[in-house]
Amino acid sequence: MGWVSRILIVALAVSSFGFEWEGRLTRLRREMEDPDPARRREVVQLLSSYPASEVQGALLAALEDEDAGVRAEAAEAVGRVRLSEAVPRLLDWLDDPEADVRAAAARALGQIAADGTVPQLVRVLGDAHSEVRRAGVEALAAIGGDEVVVPLLGRLDDVDVRVRTLAAQLLGNLGDRRAVVTLVGR
Repeated sequence: MGWVSRILIVALAVSSFGFEWEGRLTRLRREMEDPDPARRREVVQLLSSYPASEVQGALLAALEDEDAGVRAEAAEAVGRVRLSEAVPRLLDWLDDPEADVRAAAARALGQIAADGTVPQLVRVLGDAHSEVRRAGVEALAAIGGDEVVVPLLGRLDDVDVRVRTLAAQLLGNLGDRRAVVTLVGR
C-alpha cells in the first residue's frame, strides 16, 4: 500500500469521526460581520449547532445586532444551546416595545430554564399580545415545577382561544393534580 493510499485512509477515518477543520468556526464568526442580515441570521443558526462554550461570544454579540431578525434568531439560538449567560439580556427583552422580541425572549428563557426566571415569565402572561402570552405559557411549561401550575391555570380564561388551548394541553402534560378539576371544568 502506497503512502497516498495511507493518507487517503487516514483522511477518511478522521472525517468519519466528525472531525471539522478548526477554521470553520472562525470563518462563521467572521461572517457575523456580513452586511446582509439574512446571511447573519443563517450564521447564527449554524452557530447554534456548536457547544455553547465555543460560540458564547458570537451568540451574545448577535443578541446586540442592529437587525431585529438577527436578534430574534440569536434569542432562539441561545435557547437551543442553553446559554445561561444570555439570561440577563433576555430578561431585559421581556419589557421590549416589540412583541416579537418579547416572545422570542420568553421562549429562549423557557429553554434555558435558569433559576429565578419564573416570576418574570409569569408577568409575560399578562402581556397585551397573545403571541407573547403563548410564548410565556410555553416557557413556563418547559421549566415546569410546582410554581408554574397556578399561573398556567390562570391562562385557561385567556381571551385568545389559542392561549387557552395551549395552556390546557401543557397543563395536562405537566400532570399536576391541582389542574385536574379546572381542566375537567373546561
